Amino acid sequence: MAKKVLGLDVSSDGIGAVLLKRGVKTHAIEACAHIALAQNAPFEESLAAALEKLCAQMDIGDVICSASFPAERISYRHVEVPFRAARKIRQVLPFELEPGLPFPVEDTVWAYQGLGGTRQNTLLAAAAVKAEFDAYLACLKHFGLDPASVSPAGYALALLTDEQAKKQETGDDRWMLIDIGRQAATVFLLAGGLIQAVRPVARKSAHPWSAAEVAATIRRTLHAFSERVPGGYTPGQIFITGYDLLDVNLESELAGLLSLPVKRTDLSGSLPVSLDERALENWRAHRMDKALALAYAGFGLSGRQLLDFREGSAPRIRFWSQYRRQLVTAGVLALLVVVLMGADLLSQTHVLERRLEMLNARITEVFRSTFPEVKNIVDPLQQMRVKLREIDQRMPEGISTRPSALAILDDISRSIPNSIDVVFSRLVITGDNVQISAETDTFNAVDEIKNRLTQSELFGKVDITSANMDKTSRRVRFKLKLHLA
Repeated sequence: MAKKVLGLDVSSDGIGAVLLKRGVKTHAIEACAHIALAQNAPFEESLAAALEKLCAQMDIGDVICSASFPAERISYRHVEVPFRAARKIRQVLPFELEPGLPFPVEDTVWAYQGLGGTRQNTLLAAAAVKAEFDAYLACLKHFGLDPASVSPAGYALALLTDEQAKKQETGDDRWMLIDIGRQAATVFLLAGGLIQAVRPVARKSAHPWSAAEVAATIRRTLHAFSERVPGGYTPGQIFITGYDLLDVNLESELAGLLSLPVKRTDLSGSLPVSLDERALENWRAHRMDKALALAYAGFGLSGRQLLDFREGSAPRIRFWSQYRRQLVTAGVLALLVVVLMGADLLSQTHVLERRLEMLNARITEVFRSTFPEVKNIVDPLQQMRVKLREIDQRMPEGISTRPSALAILDDISRSIPNSIDVVFSRLVITGDNVQISAETDTFNAVDEIKNRLTQSELFGKVDITSANMDKTSRRVRFKLKLHLA
């Protein structure tokens, strides 16, 4: 997950930028800026000039970018579909959009979202001219920005007004957001936390919007949308934002004209974000909220869907639907690897068990040949220790000054570390000499055993009398002669 997200709001009036740093409970706004676009030049040229100024003001390297596309360059349509599968929707949506678009559908980029509630089979689709969209992305890429998502301007803010709407405690889950710019305004209608309709409204006047103009736009939008919704649509409250929101009395005048509560958006006050001192100096909610919403959405919007033109067809297409074949293939390969690892482990376990059985059989054979009178053999190693202890105790005192057989065995056992794979087959003590017959895995192990026994206080000298590789078992059979000190 990204540690920093740059929210880049692009409209025909200007660009707003908010750099948001990820935190555990609260995200920090590290920097923000708003730069106006020149109105007497082509859009791409004005955007490039504004981005150049932005790069001079903010460090936008090594960040994830969540950007917006000017709302007035997007067409919105409601489409009815008989199914909900993302794959089927992507196949039929271009044909459903084609009759209502002012440009050829094959030359568009588009995205959609479901309306939810009682309108499960109704989609809100958005389409833009592909050439304009590609030119926009190329301009951003020139300045090192490759946005992870591109949504309509104001769309993320409309979704996140849910947080501020809850604090108003009106008890109504329907509200409206109007984004007021110099050349256009965009109206968002919401219900149940989902955007139900979007209407861009263009204007040619150079004067700021008056309350009467905004109220008329809202009434026309509500009238048109109410005819499509069973039971009509009346918002419980209205939020306003936008570059051209300069009139401090606009919300009170709108509230009087519409008889509805009207509030300015203040996203920084309703989201778990904090403002650094550097960002606080430039912060203006009506110019920064859309960029802040984009940056916040870059960390994920739980339970909410953001239209994303970069997906090519659907907004945040379900991961399973998009990558089902790859995931199934990866799952099958992972299962095959696990099965093979399990089979290899079982095989190794079986080999070790067989080897252990062979070693136990050899120990038992040595014990049986040494003590043939013992018929019940349970633990041959322990029984051999007991037998040797009994023999040592039966020997008369003063016969010999040499160590007891048990002491010799104990010393040999202590001298050879457990890491050496050795199996003793014969031990003969005659006078001051001890002869050992055994087998191990390598010639180096024979030398190691000799060196270890040489260090013992019981033995003055240790000789290797023979050491040969057995062709069948591929183990080294050797004999040692130990001289008691």
